[in-house]
Amino acid sequence: MKLNQFAAQLRRYWATFGVVAVIVAAAGIGLAVLSPPRYVSTTQLLVSIEGSTTASAYENDNVVTGRVATYVALLTTDAVAQRVIDRLGLTESPRDLAGQISAAAVPPRTAIIDVAVTDSSPDRARRIAAAIGPEFIAYADSLETPTGEDKQQVRTKVVTAAGEPGSRLPETLSLAGLGVVTGLLLGAVAVWIRGRTDPVLRTTADAAAAGVPLLGSVAAVPAPSEDEFIGYRGLRAHLERRPVHLDQQRAHLGQFTPTPSVWVIASATGEADVATVARNLSRTIERHGGQPVVLVGDSCDPAQARALIEPARPDHTHVLVTAPPVTKSVSASVYGEFSDGVVLLAALDSSRRGEVRAAVAHLRAAAVRVAGIVVANTWKHNRTEG
Repeated sequence: MKLNQFAAQLRRYWATFGVVAVIVAAAGIGLAVLSPPRYVSTTQLLVSIEGSTTASAYENDNVVTGRVATYVALLTTDAVAQRVIDRLGLTESPRDLAGQISAAAVPPRTAIIDVAVTDSSPDRARRIAAAIGPEFIAYADSLETPTGEDKQQVRTKVVTAAGEPGSRLPETLSLAGLGVVTGLLLGAVAVWIRGRTDPVLRTTADAAAAGVPLLGSVAAVPAPSEDEFIGYRGLRAHLERRPVHLDQQRAHLGQFTPTPSVWVIASATGEADVATVARNLSRTIERHGGQPVVLVGDSCDPAQARALIEPARPDHTHVLVTAPPVTKSVSASVYGEFSDGVVLLAALDSSRRGEVRAAVAHLRAAAVRVAGIVVANTWKHNRTEG
């Protein structure tokens, strides 16, 4: 879909976009605002080897790298959390406390570990972060054994004490902003879905999807302006290009003289002003030197249809027959048998896709040629965005 097409859909379905965007954005902002405040206190640990020598520096570096990766995982275990709980006399379970602790190695390939504690209380966050350092060091020392030929010992110490907790307000603002952006995106998706599934014809492109030629768009108003007559001139030009085989067929059968043209004008369900369109088309044909006549065809009897059309053909260049809605009467099919084809009218914001397709199928089932679809608007400026 092109940008201008989406912009047109956005204007058309602005209510859908607004409702979805506001609901989602409000949910995101509400979640951010109502979430309890969170505070983060951090501390840093340094992992090193005591008694290392230059000769074993490379080996010791690999040992430290491995220990850092192991310690990062150990810092968030229940065992370390239990030691902190015992030290501070906390009441939560080790699993819950471990969920408040995060650890990560400072990149790239350093021996420093960042430890962060998140809590709803700034004092508790600082106390837990301060307790993790010594408790983890004691726990790690109990697990360590001397390494290497020189029996070096891996040691851990606190290099940055737990500081004053910082508020996670930026994360709250980010969550609110994410809610707004998500609301806008989902609103746009809702507009796209609405445009794809809307059963009502909204644009001329929608009308063209019925599977027959789109003959144009006209203003179905009693007194069209000169600009609005442009659509009728285009429709007249389309109808003048009727297939040559229709004239040859009629001449061969001896039914009618091949020169005059007969067009049945009808809508799918009565949503378009057929009489007004026929009169305006007749006026346009007269302006171009033609001799049109508009007839009302409301009979379902083929003999009466023939009797209405045949006398009009010799004295007119164009015979326009207005018929009842295709899906409510067989008149359009009956008169269509004696015409060059049926011009099917559709009204934007009123005609439904399924009804227009049903009308086309009805005419084709009766072996009547459908000349095409004309969008008959009741406003001055026709919509052509697709």
